[in-house]
Amino acid sequence: MRPLRIGTRASALAQWQAEHVRAALAAAGVAAELVLVRTTGDRERQASLRVIGGKGVFVKELEEALTAERVDLAVHSMKDLPTEQPAGLAISAICRRHDVRDALVSHSGAGLDQLPAGARVGTSSLRRQAQLRNYFGNDRADIQLVDIRGNVDTRVAKAERGDYDAVVLAKAGLDRLGLAERISDDAQARTKLRELFWSKAVVKSKVAFEKEEPAAKFKDYFNWSEPVAKIPSHRMLAIRRGETEGLLMMRIQPPEEEALALIEPLFVTRKGPAAEQVRLAVQDGYKRLLGQTIEVEIRLESKKRADTEAIRVFSENLRELLLSSPLGRKNVLAIDPGFRTGCKVVCLDRQGKLLHNTSSTQQPPHPARRAKPRKQCSG
Repeated sequence: MRPLRIGTRASALAQWQAEHVRAALAAAGVAAELVLVRTTGDRERQASLRVIGGKGVFVKELEEALTAERVDLAVHSMKDLPTEQPAGLAISAICRRHDVRDALVSHSGAGLDQLPAGARVGTSSLRRQAQLRNYFGNDRADIQLVDIRGNVDTRVAKAERGDYDAVVLAKAGLDRLGLAERISDDAQARTKLRELFWSKAVVKSKVAFEKEEPAAKFKDYFNWSEPVAKIPSHRMLAIRRGETEGLLMMRIQPPEEEALALIEPLFVTRKGPAAEQVRLAVQDGYKRLLGQTIEVEIRLESKKRADTEAIRVFSENLRELLLSSPLGRKNVLAIDPGFRTGCKVVCLDRQGKLLHNTSSTQQPPHPARRAKPRKQCSG
């Protein structure tokens, strides 16, 4: 059975959300892969959404891919979905919500009440524009609410460059693509997690969805777990072979609570509401980025170690085979003939142990000693 195909836009946030769903499916034993779909909204990055067709421009091509069965499901932000769904398609699942608030990213670090006169605030959301107009009222009629296009990182960059005095974005998107990435790149956090993985991570394997019959040769590993520090090389290689053939699913993970307890103190250094947001970002960074990155490193290194050990065991077995007695448990007298350097003679006992060896040179008869041919007489 082939993996499920998950359609998604190519933006960093869209891929994060699709990967989140793929990981959840993998945890349930269902293999899936991402299929990137370029939408009208991705191609037309300059024009206003209201001009090119509203938020439906981000999902039209995804819907077409679903209808044409190029993908089996699609993942997209609910806020960008049209109210009405095309015939034959349905919203079948909704992920658990994260932080529902909006966030202001300003060029100077100012909040809403400290924005300078005539400030340009970028947002492409009519809802956010209406909320901001209601917030400012007539007292700040000088505030300019301007359309802005681009992915989350593009919009943040525009604010940092001063193209806008501020931009308004979803807090969850910033959490997912902001602090989490910095956490993933932290050298100290990576070092601590590597040590934890090698000391406490467990290799877990299970049979892939609906693969019980073709995977019968791997039945010992349908529900297997063993510490990565102790797993024998032959077992690691067998599980990886089953995974390569699409019959098994393998993960290498330490206790999640221990991993978080190890890295949270590196980033959560204060108390208060902001500390809780940092803690959530650390959890997101570990589950989505850092934990998976270290797992890949451990998988590669454990494969290398297993290969090295397998080669060592094979070479030792081969050496024993080559040095064993060729005729079994018998005493052996072996002769290697040679005319120039002589015959080599070796005596081995029943265990193949060398008892004696020598060489013997065979000399041809001296010409003078050769018998003279007899003459034949007639008559």
